[in-house]
Amino acid sequence: MNSKQQQKQLPTLYCTVGLPFSGKEAWAACQGLPVVSLAANETVVGSKATQKTKATADPLAFTRQLIECLFAAGNQVVILLAENLSEKEQEYWQNPDAWQTVFREFQISEKEALRKAMAAGVSKQELDRIKQITKAKPMSTDGK
Repeated sequence: MNSKQQQKQLPTLYCTVGLPFSGKEAWAACQGLPVVSLAANETVVGSKATQKTKATADPLAFTRQLIECLFAAGNQVVILLAENLSEKEQEYWQNPDAWQTVFREFQISEKEALRKAMAAGVSKQELDRIKQITKAKPMSTDGK
């Protein structure tokens, strides 16, 4: 078997890429596939109510373990719901020996992301975070 055939047999991790409120969560919910949310895991792992173990001390490692478990359970496709805006973040989710990684970009302008965030009633802190993200990594301004 050549390496292309082996690559095709690997399961696929779809990683969302984009600002908050860009449609990542709505898209993932409509796919009918297992979804792992980095933000949810950060909340759970960061919670004082959660009993910490070695496996759950780091949200990134915990999320990666969940993905590995879903593939080990026989799922051929898993969606990672995360912003994945930096190259370093994107590199972290790649594991060419175990799965193929596909990045699905959701483009939205800063103005539209802020409008949706305000309509959702998020905190000023979250609005400021969106502004900081767009300064650090400019996204498309076409409003898609």
